[in-house]
Amino acid sequence: MRAFLPAFRALLATALLSGCGTEEEPLPSGPTPEEVCAGVHCTAGYCASEAGAAVCRCGPMDQELGSTCEVDEVDDLDQAYTPVLQERALPVVALSGRLHRQDVDLFTFAATQGHTYRFTCTPEGFQWCDLAIHPYDNGQVTYEGRDTVLTVTVETKAVLHRASVAAWPRGRSSERGTYTVSLVDVGDAEGHPDFQSVPVATDGTPFTGHVDFPGDEDAFAFTALAGHVYRLRCTDPELVLALKASSTPPVSWSDLAWEQEGAMTVVKPGAGAHLLRVGARADRPLSGYQCEFQDLGPDDHADELEGATALPAFESALTLTGVLETRSDVDWFSFPAKAGHAYDFVCDSATQSVCAASILQLPNDYPGTPAARPAVLRQDGLLRVRVSASLLASRGPYSLQVVDLGADQGSDVEDAVPASVGVPIPGLFAPLWDWDTFRVDLEAGHVYRLSLDNGTKNTTRFGAYRPSEPNRDLLRNGSAQPAFFKTDRAEPIVFSVSDSLMYGPYVFTIEDVGQDDHADTLEDATVLPASRLHAEGRLDTADDLDWLALDLEARAYEVRTSPVGLTYDLVEANGVTRVPRMDGAVWPRAPGRYYLRLGNPLGLSTPGMTYRWEPHPR
Repeated sequence: MRAFLPAFRALLATALLSGCGTEEEPLPSGPTPEEVCAGVHCTAGYCASEAGAAVCRCGPMDQELGSTCEVDEVDDLDQAYTPVLQERALPVVALSGRLHRQDVDLFTFAATQGHTYRFTCTPEGFQWCDLAIHPYDNGQVTYEGRDTVLTVTVETKAVLHRASVAAWPRGRSSERGTYTVSLVDVGDAEGHPDFQSVPVATDGTPFTGHVDFPGDEDAFAFTALAGHVYRLRCTDPELVLALKASSTPPVSWSDLAWEQEGAMTVVKPGAGAHLLRVGARADRPLSGYQCEFQDLGPDDHADELEGATALPAFESALTLTGVLETRSDVDWFSFPAKAGHAYDFVCDSATQSVCAASILQLPNDYPGTPAARPAVLRQDGLLRVRVSASLLASRGPYSLQVVDLGADQGSDVEDAVPASVGVPIPGLFAPLWDWDTFRVDLEAGHVYRLSLDNGTKNTTRFGAYRPSEPNRDLLRNGSAQPAFFKTDRAEPIVFSVSDSLMYGPYVFTIEDVGQDDHADTLEDATVLPASRLHAEGRLDTADDLDWLALDLEARAYEVRTSPVGLTYDLVEANGVTRVPRMDGAVWPRAPGRYYLRLGNPLGLSTPGMTYRWEPHPR
């Protein structure tokens, strides 16, 4: 047994060693599932690798729904997001590709700052292309039949740009299909207006340009002199113009408008270097154009208050003449004006557009602050005039007259202007809250009506003063319009007139409406005959009192009045003792003469109110 063991061990070792021959060759490795499924889209389920081929398998939920799980499409990765994008040389012509769901294809190209590029895409199988050029520059998208066209002027300094195409809307479209794109540098001899400009003369020498593509804009540089006016003419009124100073940012362009007569406009840009931008309407054909700049010389009058044209003092009228060189042109003038005098423009149909836009400016006011017209100075000084016209009016020559309307009408009782009853009195309210005074001779016992054309009850105010009592207003209700006044003696009276809302000319009228119908005193009372035991009359002013005498018996009389509530007093012959009143009746205590007073002694009657007072024996 022991002899057998070594032999057995040797045999076992030999057997084991015989199984450790040369190593077996490894199996060839295939693509990973991720590589097999790259770009594969399934109708449902998920993608898997089967013997190196992409297959779509259904999950549990897909099986419950009975979905068909199979390969739908495979991305061709023709122009994809890759670490190194495909660079294309320009021009790119008829480059084809295929878009899948939410697919975006890209390529790069070398761009030059200031150049304009036209990127065109024709879709097949989806509706519209969504185009972009990055870094992003403002571009214009147009549609020409089935083509989508993006026109971009490169504004950045980056050389390498990316062009991308997708189905619209980018990144969200489920449409798919093929496309054909082209990308060309359309060229622009004049360059982008923000980066390149062509110098031009201002002596009328023509200069030319060309509209190279829809939205093309060209810039031309020129130098303007201070205060000079320039005329720009072009061969095509369909051109679109803008102007800015060279030193200002690109957003500072100001649009210019053609004059009514065609492709011509006049500008006054100010001293220094400027840029003129010339573009075209979108529907204008691509073609050339010609323009010219002409220096017309200095403006005739300054645009600033400091350079106002000084004119001499005048007595009645001054004519301002000049030329509004542009629609926005203004001309400044100044002249010595007198304190207390009113100044205004004379406006008619021929000067209305200039009158409406021009202003008078008082001394020491901030430039451009219009004074209320007519303008009145508190003290002697320079009155300034800024002449301009409506922006809708045509530019050109003007003739505007300024008139001195004279010193203010009487402003106090002492300097009242003489006037006549029954003759309309023209006047002028200037400044606002102005009041004027007029002196007229009145007759005793007459009633006078005061009225102001266009005045109102709430804003018109009248006053009446005796020259000997300048601080005592005799008019109880001067805020009525019209107002009524009466005096018990023949005397001169000074009437004042004002209106808090009226400014400018007015007409004031003082009319004699006749003798008061009944006396204001008991001694002159109107005697009522026994056959007509009732009183009729009119309260002519707010403080008018009518006295009447009548004979009554010692009995009760029921009193009826019109209007109801008429203010009256019935007194005995002594003029003091009141007759008792009770329940709408009066009770004379003895037969005889009694006196009736109608009207409110406090001056609260309504001027012009008619009345009737009737006693009826009970």
